Amino acid sequence: MSLMNFRFWANSFTLICKMHTQKYNTELQTTSDGSHTLYRSDIDEHYHSTHGAITEAVHVYVRAGMLQVTNSPIRIFEVGFGTGLNALVSLHEAQNSNLLIEYTSIEFNVLSSEKYLALNYGSILNLDEAWATIHHANWNEKVKLNDFFTLYKIEADWLSFETDEKFDVVYYDAFAPEKQEEMWSEKLFQKIYNMLNTHGMLVTYSAKGIIKQALRAAGFKIKRLPGPPGKRHMIQAIKI
Repeated sequence: MSLMNFRFWANSFTLICKMHTQKYNTELQTTSDGSHTLYRSDIDEHYHSTHGAITEAVHVYVRAGMLQVTNSPIRIFEVGFGTGLNALVSLHEAQNSNLLIEYTSIEFNVLSSEKYLALNYGSILNLDEAWATIHHANWNEKVKLNDFFTLYKIEADWLSFETDEKFDVVYYDAFAPEKQEEMWSEKLFQKIYNMLNTHGMLVTYSAKGIIKQALRAAGFKIKRLPGPPGKRHMIQAIKI
């Protein structure tokens, strides 16, 4: 075995071990639209809406975010890769609408293969192969999944992450503010503001007053939009 091949094997083995290290317990649950979510008992929180995981992802991130951008390619940054659902529904829409997508996502607590393989998003959307490809794509490496979609998964802590890259839309999908207060600060929203192109946007499921206040303080213009099932409103924040 050459030294280069050995290093590749060793790095891959280390990454696999890290990804299989479960830092907390999760429970598989079925939401109202038949799609799965994961429940974390340590913080009493679900990864996706219990009123419909796929429904929420499409409503908040694809329709209110990705499809509002006219640039090509559309450059997306996601805070919280989580299960990978938002990436999958974005890839699905990219294929259906012939959109070029450059999708970057950051995650600190990577799910084990046991967890994501149990999720039924690929089978519901008839995208089993794409679902597997998303999760088999190497972390910290840009991977072209098909003619429409390039994926860059970053394993890092969003709180300390810095980049000079610019994006058109940010999917902000951290756990709820009452569960992860540190993820919803004005400081982090200012960082996102600086990452966005002019007239770029942030979309998120949370429409709490404290979130709107922090976004305005960071320079965003706030639009309160109808929320997905189970939520009255969501936020679309525009860089002006």
